[in-house]
Amino acid sequence: MKASADAPLNRNASFLKLWGGQSVALLGSKVSQLALPLVAIYTLDASPSMVGLIGTATFLPYLLFALWAGAWIDRRRRLPIMITTDVVRGVVLLGILGLAVTGTLTMWIMLGLVFVFSTCSVLFELCYYSFVPSIVPSRDLVAANSRLQASDSVAEVGGPGLGGVLVQLLTAPFALVAQMISFVVSAVTLASIRDREPQPEPPAGGAPPIMAQIRQGLVTVVRAPLLRTLVVSAALYNFFANWVMALFPVFAVRALDLNAATIGLIRSCGAIGGVLGAVAAGRLIARLGIGRSYLASIVLPFVAFVVIAVTPANTVFTVVVLTLAFAASGFLVVSNVVAISVRQTITPTDLLGRMNATYKFISYGVIALGTFAGGVVGDLLSLRAGMIIGAVGLVLNVLWILASPLRPMHELPEPVDETPASGPESGADRETPTSREVLGDAPASRG
Repeated sequence: MKASADAPLNRNASFLKLWGGQSVALLGSKVSQLALPLVAIYTLDASPSMVGLIGTATFLPYLLFALWAGAWIDRRRRLPIMITTDVVRGVVLLGILGLAVTGTLTMWIMLGLVFVFSTCSVLFELCYYSFVPSIVPSRDLVAANSRLQASDSVAEVGGPGLGGVLVQLLTAPFALVAQMISFVVSAVTLASIRDREPQPEPPAGGAPPIMAQIRQGLVTVVRAPLLRTLVVSAALYNFFANWVMALFPVFAVRALDLNAATIGLIRSCGAIGGVLGAVAAGRLIARLGIGRSYLASIVLPFVAFVVIAVTPANTVFTVVVLTLAFAASGFLVVSNVVAISVRQTITPTDLLGRMNATYKFISYGVIALGTFAGGVVGDLLSLRAGMIIGAVGLVLNVLWILASPLRPMHELPEPVDETPASGPESGADRETPTSREVLGDAPASRG
């Protein structure tokens, strides 16, 4: 399938279609993130706890289905699943709109539809990250993931604002039309990809039981030094960053005396930093190498969150300092580019779904724990003390990477599913490890 992908990325029609469609879909998703809770608030007069359940219904499928879904998609072509989930998600939003307009929407029906919507999103995301390496050669993965991450950051900047305008002009239910249109665009662009995705070959002797397949994905991530490094790093960041961010809105209002508009402007600067980080990622990685780029991009958020936590109130520089700190924290996107590219390179195609599923299961699973811990510590001590403890906790991520096999890496390992362009090389001549060695499959790596 990579025959057409052998051209430079700018002439890779399949990737350009994927990138274009997903750029539109990501912008639409940011609109619905705002519009869905507002549908519950304005249409159903939902209480804060009921609105919180929408977040639970959105997040729960990652914990319930991610591992199973990863094993399931590894035995199937990813592109048809992505198109189908786009269509189903569009239909779900149409259902919410129709029920809201006719006055027949209830909170429990909405929670059920949001759960279905998020389940489809889990399937799409796992396929999405596993599909990219099938249309982009390994040499272009960093550039491709940089563009995809840039689109996500741009959507973070413009999506909430667009969502607010649409809710104001059209009402919350009709604002969902923007997301529906984005799913249509995504489905059409995906369907227009002409490269034929190969059907995964069934394993000799038939597929093992689903639990054995899930276990294989877990074992792959836990035993492979680089994958283990990346998933622990992601979990540490998600735990402590969400600890801090759970407290920040209350901290900003009560301790820093900021209004809602100012808080929103400050938060959007983090997305602007993400855009700049994604644009600079390729050059930064080429100059510093894989390991040092990753390390630099996690040190910046650590410093930024500490600065946010100790920022004094009622000073001329409060808003300026917070704005710069959030912009600096957005450069974490460079570590995302590195992590996704490394994962895609060193994982065999038939394990990509399960690897990504395990990765999301672990790294997303700690988010609820982090927000809960932040709230408890903030209540027991003080908002500022809770913010400082959570921010300082991010140093564990920095120390973890300093002691990891990722730090000294300069280039991506040789991809497990591609033959090096220069032909077979002996172990003495090779400067970078093969993916099998990185995953611990080569005899030299065992023991």
